[in-house]
Amino acid sequence: MITKNLADVIHSLRWFSALTVVLSHARRLIFTPYSELVDPSIAVSIFYSLTGYGHEAVLVFFVLSGYLVGGKVIEQIVDVRFDLLKYVIARVSRLYIVYVPAIFLTSLIAFLVGSMDLDSWYVDSASTGHLGMLASSDVSNSTLIKNLLMLQDLFVSVYGQNIPLWSLSYEFWFYVIFPLPLLMLTGRPLGKVLILLSLVLCVCFMPLKFWFYFIIWVFGAVAAVVTAVSKKQANLATGGFFLLGLFISIVVSRFNLFDLHYSVTDAFIGAFIAFLLFWLRCRDDVIIVSSKFHEFYAGFSYSLYLIHYPILVIAISLLNKFGYPAFSVQLNFQTFIVYLCMVLFSNIVAYIFYFLFERHSLLLRRNLESALTRLPPVRL
Repeated sequence: MITKNLADVIHSLRWFSALTVVLSHARRLIFTPYSELVDPSIAVSIFYSLTGYGHEAVLVFFVLSGYLVGGKVIEQIVDVRFDLLKYVIARVSRLYIVYVPAIFLTSLIAFLVGSMDLDSWYVDSASTGHLGMLASSDVSNSTLIKNLLMLQDLFVSVYGQNIPLWSLSYEFWFYVIFPLPLLMLTGRPLGKVLILLSLVLCVCFMPLKFWFYFIIWVFGAVAAVVTAVSKKQANLATGGFFLLGLFISIVVSRFNLFDLHYSVTDAFIGAFIAFLLFWLRCRDDVIIVSSKFHEFYAGFSYSLYLIHYPILVIAISLLNKFGYPAFSVQLNFQTFIVYLCMVLFSNIVAYIFYFLFERHSLLLRRNLESALTRLPPVRL
């Protein structure tokens, strides 16, 4: 059960994570890389540090998804009320109602950038990181189809100038794979054989990075179903790890101490968010955040995540085209205002996108379920 307090926390984490990704990408596209700055001031260093957590924000999305989707799957399978058809409809309607329009918006922006010769600012400056990925972006029909099948970053490059789409394929296949081993505990013999074969194929073909992020996603699912006998136990079980995980995650992530691989930091961050959700679920008497704003902003956070990158690319391209440099510039008051305007513009377009598509996801889900009600429940 998700209490109002926990719902407010989840909403706030959703919108804050989406905004963190946008702030990070906008800074990377607009301002000079930090490594190329000469004697940056403390204020500039703080700005670069605060806008450098885009990757960590995606990990928060993974844990939240595991908590909300994976936890519900476990409960339904344990209670023998898991309906595979309804599960597929719910996941597909939620993802694709925004994803398909976002793909075609990406295609349109890629066409405009190419036809108007607006891509020289990143092609001429292509190196590693985001600029390198932009310069080598693929807009072929084959890549488009494979991205629609959620194969990007796993078996094919991300389509067009929309680098953040990589995480959507991971989410999709998390949804596919997670119920399978649980269904083996309750399914029929033939169904168990088919599930086992599916799992073997996934293990053989999915890259190692996928399974690492899948574990982080499962952290959220576990946090949704594990219970504590008392509030004191919940505090003891999570309090120390909460603070330790936060400290280690920030220090290792920002300063790369002991040459630890980024995956260690990712695991700490995933565990930290999962334990936070677990603690709040056990301590519903603790009020952390409460505001209608969180629910409103979280409402279009998915749209914001999916379309902000191509929107930033076309906006920066147009500014450069008309003689206002908005790429690899030094941070000052004027360019900071441009940066904020870019972020605000991305949010406005995302809300329009939400109004046109995302807000209808529940209606689409209900219509699909209604159209398929004559079919018997699918249980393996």
